[in-house]
Amino acid sequence: MAGGWGRRGGGGGGGGGDDAPPPGAAAVHVDDLSEARLAAAGVGLPAIVKPLRGRGSQGVSRVDTLAALVRAVRAATGARRRDACDNVDDGGGGGGGSGGGGGAGHNFGRYYLVEALLPGEEITLAVLPPGTYEVGGRVVTADAHWALPPVGRCGHVRDVLPYSGAVPVTANSAVVPPAVVAADPSYAAAADAAAAAAAAVDAVALVRVDARRAAGGGGGGGGGGFAVMDVNFKPNLTAAGRPGRRDADALVVLAARAAGWTYTELLVNLLRQAWGVEGAGGFGCPPPSQRS
Repeated sequence: MAGGWGRRGGGGGGGGGDDAPPPGAAAVHVDDLSEARLAAAGVGLPAIVKPLRGRGSQGVSRVDTLAALVRAVRAATGARRRDACDNVDDGGGGGGGSGGGGGAGHNFGRYYLVEALLPGEEITLAVLPPGTYEVGGRVVTADAHWALPPVGRCGHVRDVLPYSGAVPVTANSAVVPPAVVAADPSYAAAADAAAAAAAAVDAVALVRVDARRAAGGGGGGGGGGFAVMDVNFKPNLTAAGRPGRRDADALVVLAARAAGWTYTELLVNLLRQAWGVEGAGGFGCPPPSQRS
């Protein structure tokens, strides 16, 4: 972006030598859980299992054995409930892996993602599409996807963050200090990788990208580079102030404030990127892939 605010995504890479390759992952069906299936995808145990549908960390857990994986997935299907998507009885359940995600009593369907465990530092990056933004009273133009300052996450329970409905993100998340970001090029590489991920899917609105170091250690380079592990196309945008949620700023809001935007300015800048569908009477600019 003009003026050096934010990070811009490159053509197709992670943006530097400090970024880590994406973790191995396998999409599995509740009835197709085997070590051979995981090995074919390069996923070993321990691992993280998450439902392909759901929200936040609900239904997410760390599993250390195949038996724990089976229990976790069976429990997350919703015992003796019928799946609305495939209309197939989910069957029995019970038990599960350990983690901080929660989600008991929900039915997350029959398909799950099993990811290689990344035990290092976790950050999240809010990525915005190309467009025109108002920053500090100036109108600036981004010609590629770009990221707001990184927000660090902590308070994991067996490598899984608690669901934000139970523990507000303000209790376990904070913007990474600018001095730390400036001293460690892996943060810039992570921002470039996040922007490249958004560009790869031609994201036309804000997305939130989660990344984690492949090894233990805190900031300042400990644990090597970051690997992108999740792209959230419907990030929470709520701000604190509602009754009972007075400390419930969303991760995107924390990042926007670190970049100098108030909550209102964040919303206004997001609305500036509105785009219309040709022939549908829409308004705004065309999506990124159609811009000259």
